[in-house]
Amino acid sequence: MIAHRASARRWYGSTCAPTVSTPVFCPIIRAFAGRMNFMTTTPTTLLAALEATTMLEIDGLHAWDFSLGDELNVECMDGRERKVWRFSKAQVDAATFDESLQSWVINDGNADHRIICLDAFTPSDEDDSAQD
Repeated sequence: MIAHRASARRWYGSTCAPTVSTPVFCPIIRAFAGRMNFMTTTPTTLLAALEATTMLEIDGLHAWDFSLGDELNVECMDGRERKVWRFSKAQVDAATFDESLQSWVINDGNADHRIICLDAFTPSDEDDSAQD
């Protein structure tokens, strides 16, 4: 924990520049950074990646609230502003993987959006007292 405080001082202090060894995450994501796993193998389709993920990053924003049915619906908050994206099944099927940026590129008919699939830490529903 001391290392995190020191890196936070370097980032938020007077230098305002992160060191090379310190990954730069927003303060909320930094708290969960040790619990997130980035996908190491790339599924062949965005649909397969979405079925295996628990959290998305879309256009640089982290979204825990997404659903995949007849269409992909993604919602998140950007400060006080609620952001919503909707993609049809055809748009999800047409998405391509960008090897250089390790993200999926999907077009909603108006613009390209970047999606990164993440695995977030989720607690189990099992009762801990059964293990004692």
